[in-house]
Amino acid sequence: MNKFPIYLGIGVPEVWHYSDDALSIFTLEGNGYVQRVQSSIFPKVTASALTKLIGSSLELKRPL
Repeated sequence: MNKFPIYLGIGVPEVWHYSDDALSIFTLEGNGYVQRVQSSIFPKVTASALTKLIGSSLELKRPL
């Protein structure tokens, strides 16, 4: 289900979407979302850094 129209309708300024082992950052511009390399809300946060962080988290050993 494409949730971007819902986010647009309520004015969400930025969407982070994780799919296919990669995180993408989308920023609201005008009447739609534009994919960006870094967050507009957290300027030092990049999509590639978040992808690496998620990947590392998925590899952590967790107690049973």
